[in-house]
This record gives sequence, C-alpha cells and structure tokens, in this order.
Amino acid sequence: ARGAAEGIFLDKAKQHPFLSKVVVQYYGDRKDEEGNEWLILENLLHGMASAVAMDLKMGSRTYAEDASQAKIEEQKGKASGTTTESLGVRVVGARIPQEDGLTSEIVGSKFKVGEPENEHEMGVLLKKFLRTEKLRAQALDFVRELTDWFNDQTEYAFYGSSLFLAYDLSLGSDAELVVKMIDFAHVNGGEKGRPLDESYLFGLQSLLRILSEQPKISRPEYADETAEARNYLRELLLHPAGSKQRATCLVFVRHGNTDRPQSDSRQADIDRKLTNKGRDQARRARSWTEKLPKPKLVCCSSAGRCISTASYMLGAVEPIILEGIYEGTMEEDCRAAFKDIGYASLESYLGKGHEKMMEKYAERVMVELMSALKISRKEDLGTVFVFGHAVFSSAMAKYVVDILELSGEGKHVVTSVSHGEADAFLVSSKGAAYLCSDMDSMEQEIRGASLETLEGLGFAGPATCTGQGTSRDHLVDE
Repeated sequence: ARGAAEGIFLDKAKQHPFLSKVVVQYYGDRKDEEGNEWLILENLLHGMASAVAMDLKMGSRTYAEDASQAKIEEQKGKASGTTTESLGVRVVGARIPQEDGLTSEIVGSKFKVGEPENEHEMGVLLKKFLRTEKLRAQALDFVRELTDWFNDQTEYAFYGSSLFLAYDLSLGSDAELVVKMIDFAHVNGGEKGRPLDESYLFGLQSLLRILSEQPKISRPEYADETAEARNYLRELLLHPAGSKQRATCLVFVRHGNTDRPQSDSRQADIDRKLTNKGRDQARRARSWTEKLPKPKLVCCSSAGRCISTASYMLGAVEPIILEGIYEGTMEEDCRAAFKDIGYASLESYLGKGHEKMMEKYAERVMVELMSALKISRKEDLGTVFVFGHAVFSSAMAKYVVDILELSGEGKHVVTSVSHGEADAFLVSSKGAAYLCSDMDSMEQEIRGASLETLEGLGFAGPATCTGQGTSRDHLVDE
C-alpha cells in the first residue's frame, strides 16, 4: 500500500508543471519473481565516480493525516528534542567530505552519529557538505524556488518526505549539485484548496535562513554613528544629488500573531512561533505589499516570529538581522515600560514620559540599518522592509518621520495608531501611511492621510479585505 500510494503521487507529479522539475523521476513499477512490487526511480547518483549525498527529512510533522494515534505518538517521540521539532529539517544520513577532498565520513540520525542538534550545528554541517561557493549557491537557488512554490501551493501536504542532495566529489570545484524531492509514501491531497503545508514550509524557511548566511549586525555602542545614520537615511529617502543610495520608502512591520512562550527565559521568547492566525495575517498582508516597489533589502529582528512573518509576507527572503531590534526591547527600561503599558500606541508611551527611551531604541536600530544599507551595495533599493515588535516598530517609524521633518499629519499617523499584528507603518518623503489588509476599518483621519501618502508615491491603495483591521483582538498576541 505504501509503494502504491507513492507510485500514484509520482505518476501525477510527472504531469505537474512545477513538481515535474523537482521530484525524482518515476519510470513505473515492476514485480520480482516473488511477486513483490518495486518502484523504478531515477538513479540520482548515476555517472558519479565518487558520490557524496545527504538526505534531509523535511517538516516539523512526520506523520500523515490518516495516521493512528499510536503512530502519531511514536513520530512525536522521535521528533522531540531534535531539529525536526526546532527547525523542521533533520539530517537522516549524509556522507560528508573531509578537508582533503578525497575521503568522507557518514553522519546522521540513521547512523546515530554526528547529527546536528541545533541551527548552528546544522549550518556547520551543511557548509562542510556543500564545500564550494558554487554548490552552496545551487542549493540556495533550489531552496528559494521550492519556498516560493510552497508559499502559495494548496494542493499537497508532504509528510515524511525528504530532500536528496548529491554531487561527484571527484570533480572538485567543477562538481554540479543534484537536488530532488524524494519519499512520498505519506503525501496527502492532490486538489487545490487545502491549507498551506506549514510543516514543510517551516523546514524550507530554516534552510533558506541557514544557507543564505545573511550577516547579523549589532551596534551596542552606536553613539558616534548616530549623526551619520540620520544624514544617511535622510539622503536615502530625499534623493539629493550625489546620494549613494536611494529608496522609495521604509516600511516598519510588526510580526504576526504568535504562540505563548514556553517559559520566562529569553530563548523561549526568541523561539516563539507564529500561530495559524499569524501566518494568515502575514499572507493577507500581500494585498498591500504587492503594490509597493519590490524590496531589495529586508531586515529583521533575530526573533523567529519576525523572520517567519517576512517569509510568509514577501516569499523567499534572506533578511539581514539587526540585533538591536530585539535586544533593544530587552533593555530594563523598555521591558518595564512595556509591562506597564502593553500593546498600545506610541502616543501612550510618549505621554508617560518614555520619549527618550524610545528615541534611544530607534537610534541604535537606525545605525544598524545604515550598516545593512551599505552592505547591500544596491543603488536603488525600492522598498526597504524592517520587521520588528509592537510599539517599538512605531518608534522606528517616528524616528524617520522626525529625520525627514514631515508634517504633523505624518507624525500623527505613526504615533496615534496601535500597531496591529502584521500591519506596517510606511515612511517616505511624501508622508507616512498605516498599511493593513482592511483599510476601511481605520479611523477616517488616519485612512485619509495614509491614502494621500500612497497616492503621492504613485501607488494604488491596498485592496480592501474583510478581517483583522485595527480592532482590539488584532493588537494582542494570543
């Protein structure tokens, strides 16, 4: 039954416009002399004189929708405490080349040796396996393409499926990477209209983050760079003659709805994941992100919930981590103020004497953002996205409004609105705007100012969707 189910899927995949490119080729089945039925599949190692390969089990869930309770408990037990649970990807087995380029070692959960236990170890192992820049670039291109498809596909859910990576070690720097999806005994679906496969997508997002090796920028000592950062951002958005870079707008996004932390520890807070509601909020935000110039720079908090929001909202992104976005919220005065006031408008914080605190928070992040802009080396950045946390994203938006010396109307937009989940403040030379998937739910004054800014930039207003808006249940984490 298992082989038959896999054969049925593989037969459909051959006709599929996308899966036919990424799934191992299927050539039918055959019975042996004892009546056993075998699938005839493409040999991905064919022609390799010295093959090295890696089997990555994908997804945070490894049991199918029709699994028995006993099977579910068994699979959950196997995943507990492993990278299946924390990253949605696990090294089942791999032959890892050694530094001499001639020999290799075997690692993975199947062999009970050398299995990565966390994201750092996973990154080290992948880098050892993908030993050249060419191989790493080919792996990253494949993961980007697959992530883009999984971000939209509603046909299938893949449980217990793997990515198989291989190349010929004997070819040295000329080696070409072969990557295919394999193992389809527990695929559910076949018709459009299913929920997104969040389990597999979670693993792809982890791989994308690890393989892209985007830099992390931290400037705890930033005071000497504050004036430079202000001038740099002013030129970025005002485009005076001789400016090195230009952007149409900066967009400060709050992450989507998240689960509760498992403990009071800092790591537990960083590891919080988006809920189904949070993922849906981020996807719905495409109603306005798709109307903005394509982003060429995306910056995020180090918290996973911000990185995931960026991925669900924008597709296969490789964000630069600005450590100050999260670290700043952990400062004693910021934590105390947030505990006192909670999810509220920036105006509420300023009214209680926290203006200097919020300015200090924004200053550090803007210095780090300047560093990210310089690293990008792109002249025209389009929209620059910055994914962060609640009222602290409002503080960043206000800081840029002040740099640009925008009218009181612009300052009113970024200070008076309680920043909803997966909503954003846009700041540009034309003014400020609040962006959400249901603009009709805004206060009339904020909506009018926001639409005026968008029209001044030449953008159509975000599509009106029924849903979250800025109601109270949209502002509070669940």
